[in-house]
Amino acid sequence: MGRFLPVVVALVIFLLLLMLINSPVVQHKVRGITADIVGLNRVVYLYTPFSTKPVKVYSGNIRFERRQDGSISLIVNGKKVDTNLYYIIEEK
Repeated sequence: MGRFLPVVVALVIFLLLLMLINSPVVQHKVRGITADIVGLNRVVYLYTPFSTKPVKVYSGNIRFERRQDGSISLIVNGKKVDTNLYYIIEEK
């Protein structure tokens, strides 16, 4: 039994780490970090207050930052776009 103890301990630690990595909280954090660094494949629809159809649609590798005043700053495929229009962000 004494020689199998390190193997059993290693197996238990491996299973605990596997469960931790697969938890929704950890996956959400990893996705957030990926979105901040690289951006995600998204589609952003911009609307005016008086229109039900999008004024502009951006798609591709998009990072965004919401601001205190309600505006949004988009980085679309390396180009920065600032807007205060209404928006819908769809992740692909």
